[in-house]
Amino acid sequence: HTICVFDWKNKGGPQLIREGSAHGGIVDTCKFNPYSESAFASCGEKHLKFWELGDTDLEMAAGLFGDLGEPLDQRTVVFNPRGNAISGVKSGDIYVWSSGTVQAKYANAHKENVIGLLYVDKIGLFSCGKGGLLKMWDPELADTTNPLCCVDLKAFTLEGDPKLSAKTAGRAMDWTTSQEFLQYVDDDTNLEDDPSKGIRGAPATHMSFRDLKAEGCLMIGMTDNTILLLGFRRTDSGDWTKGMKG
Repeated sequence: HTICVFDWKNKGGPQLIREGSAHGGIVDTCKFNPYSESAFASCGEKHLKFWELGDTDLEMAAGLFGDLGEPLDQRTVVFNPRGNAISGVKSGDIYVWSSGTVQAKYANAHKENVIGLLYVDKIGLFSCGKGGLLKMWDPELADTTNPLCCVDLKAFTLEGDPKLSAKTAGRAMDWTTSQEFLQYVDDDTNLEDDPSKGIRGAPATHMSFRDLKAEGCLMIGMTDNTILLLGFRRTDSGDWTKGMKG
């Protein structure tokens, strides 16, 4: 039940620089705020806590659920540049935090257990939950009811063990627009294809994401032991979701 912060770039090896009491229950996620030099958050069993690297000690403030939130398990947390923290909730809701309190809620964003969240500035808030859906929400967080698009990740699962399909859902996500990465990602490889073992292959097309004119790549770590890569391309109007709707 301890939280430790390390300076991993220390020349002599990772050095412990702060230590404090985290929580009496399970902590699912710790994440630094990429828009701050010293702030991070931790969340898990019925809590979300905000932390600062003080001059000598860790400084902590417990998040308040207020009138909109409930003291439920907070599975994951991300940040946006406007100072909001955004958390995925066991119930399937998504909470938006401001000044340490829940200020908005995406009610029933997923069936339950929002275990994957990723905020990409000017593109969208991506969320994954139990049931296998990937949803993309307005990057301004203005519409908490209607996602920009919704993709059933089970559609990428080949026929095989039905238990494999049943547990297919997104968990960890990241985003890149690196042209080097987009050129690297292709399926020019002989891959074993055995869905019953959680191994999925694809026929080689010898084309990279950059050949397909993808401008961004969403990487999703899946609960069926695979990594799914989705290429995104903007239309002339700036819409990133063409082809992903309906």
